[in-house]
Amino acid sequence: MAKSTHSAQRALFSPVFVLSVLALLIAGLGLRPASQALIRFYSKEPIALRKSLDEFQDAHLPSFRYQPVRGAFGALADTEELGTDDWLNLVFEERDGGGRREEPGKALLFVTYYSDPRDQVPHTPEVCYRQAGAVVEGISTVPVDLPDLAPEICEIQARRLEIEQRGRKQILLYVFCCNGKFYHDREQVRLAIGWPGDKYTYFSKVEVVTPWPVGVDGQIPTERCQQLLSEAIPILVNEHFPRKEDLKRR
Repeated sequence: MAKSTHSAQRALFSPVFVLSVLALLIAGLGLRPASQALIRFYSKEPIALRKSLDEFQDAHLPSFRYQPVRGAFGALADTEELGTDDWLNLVFEERDGGGRREEPGKALLFVTYYSDPRDQVPHTPEVCYRQAGAVVEGISTVPVDLPDLAPEICEIQARRLEIEQRGRKQILLYVFCCNGKFYHDREQVRLAIGWPGDKYTYFSKVEVVTPWPVGVDGQIPTERCQQLLSEAIPILVNEHFPRKEDLKRR
């Protein structure tokens, strides 16, 4: 028995055992500070717009002219419900009727900008419109050309909604821009915000809605929305949203 006890004590105080215990203690003590340091390093921070969205109404859109009418159509929330002070809600009119015989069509451009990494991606229009009593009759995706952002981005996919509200039909297109990349699914935006990489983060929802008169082919208001997004998004990215290089870690 004495021999067995002596062997156990020798094993307990052997250099290998002592070094193993010390290594575990050091690792245990250093794990929390190290993890906190990693969290601090990879945590993202907010970043402000380069230029206020209030100045967008002065932008020159080749196919549209600004109409000084607010809230002409569309279900919009107040600032508190939006969760941000950075937003715009502007109505535009086609300059030449889109090359068609009917009267020039109007479209509302609705943009919200968020930068706090803890911000939740807001409800998408299909949710908000339903909560306002509208009926979403169709959901699909359509391409939007962005020639003014080429060659980096030539085309994106936008979510398209067919909406009936108070006896009137509308076509709505929307897309999210998160750190210069585009998504039509808010779960993808949440993943992009949480993914390690840039030091700063932002996301914006860009939404266009236009009336769909009875008897008019649905492709006509859809093309109007596509065109307004095609012209508005490059201005937002190039003049208002933060530059990609300003989002990087230094």
